[in-house]
Amino acid sequence: MYFIQKYSGGGLLFERVDVYPYRRAEGKQGGKRRAGIRVADSFKYITGLDIKSIVRPGFLLTVVAAFCLGRAILLGELAPFAPAFAAACAIFFGAGAGFAAVLAVCAGLATVYSGNNLIAGLVTSCGVYFFVRAMPEKYTSRWQGPAMAVLALTLSVKAVLLSFNSADAYSYINVLFEAVFAAALTPGLVLALKALGKVNGAKLLHTEEVVCVLTLVAGVVAGTGDLHLWYASVKGILSRLIIMVSSLAGGAGLGAAAGALVGVIPGLVYTSLPLLVGAYSFAGVIAGLGKMLGKPGVVIGFLLGNIILSVYIGDFTGFTEIMAETLAASLIFLLIPLKWIKTFTFSLSQGLAPGKKEEAASTIREVMQEKIRNISLLFIELSRAFSHVSASAEESAKDRELDSLMKEINNKVCFGCGMYRVCWEKDFYRTYQHVMEMFATVETFGRVTAEDMPGEFKRRCTRPRELTITVSCLYDAYKLNRFWSAKLSASRGMVGVQLKGLAGIIENITGEIDFSSGDFKERDISLKYILKEQGYHAYQVRFGDNGTGSEIFVTGKACGGTADCRYKVAPAVSGAMDQPYYASGCFCNGMTKGEICSFRLYQGLHYDVEIGVACDGRDGGNVSGDSYSFTQLSGGRFAVIISDGMGSGEKAAVQSSATIAILKKLMDFGLDMETSLKTVNSILMLRLPEETFSTVDMTVINLYTGQGEIIKIASPPSYLIRGKRVMQLQGNSLPVGIVSDIEISTAIKKFIPGDMLVMVTDGIADSHRGSGDREWLTGVLREAAGMDPGELANLLLDLARSGEGRNHDDMTAVVVKFIK
Repeated sequence: MYFIQKYSGGGLLFERVDVYPYRRAEGKQGGKRRAGIRVADSFKYITGLDIKSIVRPGFLLTVVAAFCLGRAILLGELAPFAPAFAAACAIFFGAGAGFAAVLAVCAGLATVYSGNNLIAGLVTSCGVYFFVRAMPEKYTSRWQGPAMAVLALTLSVKAVLLSFNSADAYSYINVLFEAVFAAALTPGLVLALKALGKVNGAKLLHTEEVVCVLTLVAGVVAGTGDLHLWYASVKGILSRLIIMVSSLAGGAGLGAAAGALVGVIPGLVYTSLPLLVGAYSFAGVIAGLGKMLGKPGVVIGFLLGNIILSVYIGDFTGFTEIMAETLAASLIFLLIPLKWIKTFTFSLSQGLAPGKKEEAASTIREVMQEKIRNISLLFIELSRAFSHVSASAEESAKDRELDSLMKEINNKVCFGCGMYRVCWEKDFYRTYQHVMEMFATVETFGRVTAEDMPGEFKRRCTRPRELTITVSCLYDAYKLNRFWSAKLSASRGMVGVQLKGLAGIIENITGEIDFSSGDFKERDISLKYILKEQGYHAYQVRFGDNGTGSEIFVTGKACGGTADCRYKVAPAVSGAMDQPYYASGCFCNGMTKGEICSFRLYQGLHYDVEIGVACDGRDGGNVSGDSYSFTQLSGGRFAVIISDGMGSGEKAAVQSSATIAILKKLMDFGLDMETSLKTVNSILMLRLPEETFSTVDMTVINLYTGQGEIIKIASPPSYLIRGKRVMQLQGNSLPVGIVSDIEISTAIKKFIPGDMLVMVTDGIADSHRGSGDREWLTGVLREAAGMDPGELANLLLDLARSGEGRNHDDMTAVVVKFIK
């Protein structure tokens, strides 16, 4: 049987702007610089605006958006975006930045209005801004307060101005519609600004937040009006660009939603509303279907959607303008860095984030972690108590038992003797010593007679026969008591070790709570969605920080040996996170379809491993008593475990595989190597007498640092090949399951790229008896530098088979090559 496996991985548009007070830097400055500072300070003193905090790329885009929203006129007469956005700026931005955005809104109004309409729009927008800023926070924190303020001020200001012009009823109805429309838009624009402020690739948006963002963007598009660049309108280019970005970020669903919104609001400016909405929505769906092919697929899908709809409608009068706008938007879309779009993908993917009470969840999580830590501390204290009681009780038990023996001899033999006062009062210590010598004789020879008594004691004792019989009987009882006392002490020790291990497991749960909560939980949902799009069905995805780097725990359907973890999942996650993630240490043995497979992806590992395995049963049998396993651990650690059950065949295989299975579970829970081994040993101590014991050969390598920990429990030496040098690594511990207090020694080795670690069972190590015992391995390995791990493992197995012509024991060879 032969295996070989190689491992390899696979600025915001809107932001809250705070104005900080200027502080003059120390040192000499030129006159022009000082003059510039005085101008800035004077401007700030007069207007309250800090130029340096406003003139930033993100806020400049905000000002442009505010200008467009001021120009957005719906149905030819209504300008609801201006007062609504002014109220949103008063809530979201600081004083200076908010007022600058309102000035941009007023500038936009000035380009589409004049006369009384312009005055009404300017007074309404500025009045709303200052009124909302003056409102107490308890009113602005809820959507009803700003909305009612916008409704009341828009109605009041515009109705008063209309009354001076003798307006008809139709004009008052228009003002009412505009006020209601503006009030309805206000909470949506506030939510849109807050949502855009947290779009950073780490937080998901709720469905309503996605809709509000699209509404804001659609209003900006509507504000471009009839601006044209040659054959293409700016409104058409921006509308198509928004649809394509949404389609790439969220697929057909988000593409259709974006098409409907950017079609509805800009379409209200003209009379072609139904046609525009249908065209954009249909094109968004087709573009979203091309998401699997990336940017080119979205562009081709959107282009086909426009062409198909134009042919179906049969209206080719504006076909040239449609194609010009589509091509211009496609060019801009292709030039946008993919990294920027991926930043929005996590947040805008079909509004995946469910509504939740984040603060309440955080509080509950903290309470749970505190309770779990307290339980962990309780188990640690119990473990210390059992360990302390076990050590102290054993010493005191010996003293008590010896005192009890002396009392029994005193009462059953010596009481009533004429020499009692001489022996047990005047010469107590000498008598005590003589009796102990008699017990030593029984322990050595199995019995004691009158002739074995010390000379002086023998001459003085008047009941030598009764004394020797009693000492022999009491020693048998003493041995039985000592046996059960030792068992009880060992049980206390085992309980102490298990309690300590349980405390470690419980403490690790607190980290697991954070492992899939908060921002990690939001990323979990997005990664699961992305993997589904790549054709991998993940049952569970957990994202966490292990202190060294990020890691992702994935559980999904077994791939059947195609190594999806490395060739499909790792590249998809690396692309989504824009950081390299590796599935190193994931030895794929999921050859049976339908099983569940779990693995970890590590961020930015420095090292990797290649593995070769070769094994065979005794006399070529199908069942080997040797078991081996490879497992990924948290923190970028990779564990290689070999266990050899006593004997061979199915019985040994059951014992060795059980040892490895328990070890893997305990270490995966977060227990250290030593505690895990002691726990396994205590469990195996409870086996039936006819059951077997197991050896353990384990190496844990940190793929971030290259440091390895090697533990050998009654296993043959391992060999480290470094260039032409071969170093032997060995231990001298008893197998697990024999003694309760097993001694564990750990060897620390720093691996460098090119090193090969060879681990074998005694079936291979002892296959060439009479030829220098195991020295033949050293000679072979010295000549094996540069071989592939799989070839070397297979070579060792073949050479071991040829040692005595047949397999006298199960054989396993594992070769781990450490690479950069």
